[in-house]
Amino acid sequence: MNIDKIIRKMLLEDDKQDIRGFDFNDQYDILEKGKLYCSDIKARAGNRNVKRMESKDIAKFPGLVGNSEIAYVTSDKLKDGSIIMFFAIQDPTSKNERTFYTYNVLPGQAPRKYTTGWGKDCPQMQETSELGKDTLSPEQKSTLEAFVRDNKGYEMTFPEGANQGEFEKIKYSDLTYKTTGKKVLPDYQGPGYVYFRKGLENVNQVKSTQMSDLLDKTGFTRIEPEDPQSPEANAGFYIVDVAKDLESLKPLATESPNTKIWPKPGTLKIPSRGTCRDVIKLLNRCSKSTTITSECTTDLWKNKVLAIQCGDKNFVTGALGVGDEFNQISIDRGRYGLANLRNALSKGFDRSEENPNPQFAMKESLSSKVSKMLNEEYKRRNFIK
Repeated sequence: MNIDKIIRKMLLEDDKQDIRGFDFNDQYDILEKGKLYCSDIKARAGNRNVKRMESKDIAKFPGLVGNSEIAYVTSDKLKDGSIIMFFAIQDPTSKNERTFYTYNVLPGQAPRKYTTGWGKDCPQMQETSELGKDTLSPEQKSTLEAFVRDNKGYEMTFPEGANQGEFEKIKYSDLTYKTTGKKVLPDYQGPGYVYFRKGLENVNQVKSTQMSDLLDKTGFTRIEPEDPQSPEANAGFYIVDVAKDLESLKPLATESPNTKIWPKPGTLKIPSRGTCRDVIKLLNRCSKSTTITSECTTDLWKNKVLAIQCGDKNFVTGALGVGDEFNQISIDRGRYGLANLRNALSKGFDRSEENPNPQFAMKESLSSKVSKMLNEEYKRRNFIK
């Protein structure tokens, strides 16, 4: 056994350490559950997105050092200009009740850890097996996942949006194979359990999985991209906005219109003058055509987002520009126009007119802003309209 396995075993021997939090996906799930059920984090960050912390920033938080993957969610800015950062790593100094690291962060100052973190008064965070992590060996974990996958009705975690009365908890140690009656995990003695649906005629359990699968197939995710300067990070929409251009997403949009989605990393093209000219001419040509062709419909939504970003970066003007075409499709609310998407981006995820949220508007890098300013100055000095 190597040193890493020895350390991990020591940690897992303490039941209070026996929680999820070893990788980003586990931490993401804990924070999402906290936002739903725990009053302290729900009040401050219930409507905000879980993000991934960059490696260089982990060292700034003493309690997080040693973790290679960190998920977090923040509060809105407080009156003093600081924010609260919530993590899914257990605070080992908490007594009797489990709490998770919580910090107050003020620009220019070192993060300050709260004496009592979030989760203290939240029952969903106090039961080890509720958090879905247990002292399973790699072999046991593989066996358990295979059993759940091959036996209809079993779920590793409680399905989002399901009715609690539809399920019963079955301990890992009580699971048996129907054909042989043998235990699935004969050597296991921990507290973990799975969920089993009572009455398989009700299929609400698969809604969340179906949504994730369909979003994945169409190139989307519910996790905000890590790189804030990527094209995907600047193309966050409610699913109902995207579904206007993607027929396959309309059933999900009807059922959950306010689901926030982003294109998966690497999905969108990075704007350049060449790609911008081509896509704007294409959309303008399609908007004027009386026939529908595959050229017009293939990657339509991606092309429209690219065109919007082209305008944002001012790649549409100049001697070889497509300014007139861009202006025409910008006000077009038809199938190939940009008006609806541009309006959605300008409003972002906050759709109240009284409280616009610029955080979700189309962002520009510093170099893009400088380039735009220099371009405008050049045109002014040379009397170019």
